[in-house]
Formats: sequence, C-alpha cells, structure tokens
Amino acid sequence: FTCFTTPSDTSETCPDGQNICYEKRWNSHQGVEIKGCVASCPEFESRFRYLLCCRIDNCNK
Repeated sequence: FTCFTTPSDTSETCPDGQNICYEKRWNSHQGVEIKGCVASCPEFESRFRYLLCCRIDNCNK
C-alpha cells in the first residue's frame, strides 16, 4: 500500500497495518499541509481546514 507523504511529497510504501492515506490542512496563513499513512483516520479538529482519509494507493496526492 502506498501514500504520498510530507515533507518529501513523494509516494512511499506504508508500514504494515497502516492502510489509510490521509491529508490534512490547517486554518493558518501558511496553509500547512501534512500527508502520510495511518492505521485509522484522525479525528477532525476545529483548527483543520481540510481532512481527507482514503484507502486507495496514492489517493492523497
């Protein structure tokens, strides 16, 4: 299973058990964006502008 990760923003193989890709962005002036692999989707927080969780290779591009 592969997902895009930050800070490199390249597709990488996820560790065993982490079969969800995610992307989240903050409500900040800089528009910080984090991408990677997780075992379960993080909970949405009010400081997030955007949260995506998906189960298809590289779906968080």
